[in-house]
Amino acid sequence: MRLFYLLVLFLAFSCENSAVESSSISKNTQPVSDQAETAFQQLCTSLPIVELPFSMYCEDCCAHPDTSIQRKIQHYLPEGSSFMGIIEQNDDFISVLTTYPADWIIPAVVVYNSEGEKIDEEIFLGGYCGSDFGFMSRQYFYINTSRELLEIDSIFTLEIDPETFETIDTTKTEIKIKKFQINASGIQKQE
Repeated sequence: MRLFYLLVLFLAFSCENSAVESSSISKNTQPVSDQAETAFQQLCTSLPIVELPFSMYCEDCCAHPDTSIQRKIQHYLPEGSSFMGIIEQNDDFISVLTTYPADWIIPAVVVYNSEGEKIDEEIFLGGYCGSDFGFMSRQYFYINTSRELLEIDSIFTLEIDPETFETIDTTKTEIKIKKFQINASGIQKQE
């Protein structure tokens, strides 16, 4: 279903009619003022928007826009990253969701000024995610509708039956939540 929405957004934003492009800003972004838009701002208004709330975890990612969209913005992206969508666009900054390839897909949020110069980048889900004997770790990444970024790291210590190797019980659970907010200065960790 998400792929269908991304396809519809791509088709809507790829029109050459500038009146259609300028009125196509999603409810997930704030419109850029009437001042002359930079080339980067114009490019961003033609790109797919991240549907909020957005969530993923280390073993389940997401669909990326097609190659033609990737080529449009590749010049601005950090090396090795792939474009997912615009999180927010306003007069002060533009935030973009990207991913990096690894054992699992690693999400990152990049913040740019209106000229397309990178202000800040934060990489998420960079810790361990998986299981071992008596141990399980899961990481989750969320962008809620207020554009607050959440990284949740869950670690479970398990009691294992030594004969069957089945889990008997969870003996310890640790959950760490990190919150971040995006603004014109970059990505700020909240305490």
